Amino acid sequence: MALRLGGLADLDPTAVPLPLGTEVTTRVDRTVDGELRPGGASGRVAAIDGDRVEVVFLDDKRASYLRVEVVPRKLGVQRYAQRRAAAWDHLRPCVVIDTLVGSRAWGVANEGSDEDRRGMFVLPLAWTTGLVDPPLDLISLDGSQTYWEIGKAVRQALRADPNTLEMLFANPEAIDPMGAELIAMRGTFLSQEIYGSFGRYALSQLDR
Repeated sequence: MALRLGGLADLDPTAVPLPLGTEVTTRVDRTVDGELRPGGASGRVAAIDGDRVEVVFLDDKRASYLRVEVVPRKLGVQRYAQRRAAAWDHLRPCVVIDTLVGSRAWGVANEGSDEDRRGMFVLPLAWTTGLVDPPLDLISLDGSQTYWEIGKAVRQALRADPNTLEMLFANPEAIDPMGAELIAMRGTFLSQEIYGSFGRYALSQLDR
């Protein structure tokens, strides 16, 4: 509970995890395509490789920085990144269903394809009895793994959300008996809502 209600005064902007897409400000000069890009430039995190961060700037040019050479652009972003990382570390062991999805699940992956995973997790009781709303999503730093809180996942499945149904039917792995029970009853979530939700999903893929 202390994790959820504790202060963030000791927050170190050079050490906070940076999810992909985070707005950052550079702290050092860097030469980009022959031009000097002074420290203080703004951009977004495009890739992470160990202790290096690739930043894409507003003009679409990119440069690589050490993690300590960039900081989140806003205090709110720092707080969000820290809370997201803390939630992942503490709640990832609470996953009850874990499913490989996307191109690797359907046999259309290539060498550059990510290994995408989705699933469900159950909040410990202590995370549900406080005054602070608990996280309903767990997302890995690179965005390749997403887990929904079980209540949220059930609501998504009832409205035939394509991503949730894929997670339930694409060879899911039950991590514990609760996950196995949900997989056994997955047919309950099939309804005529599928026609609309999957139809819209298919049409959206044509636009990509």
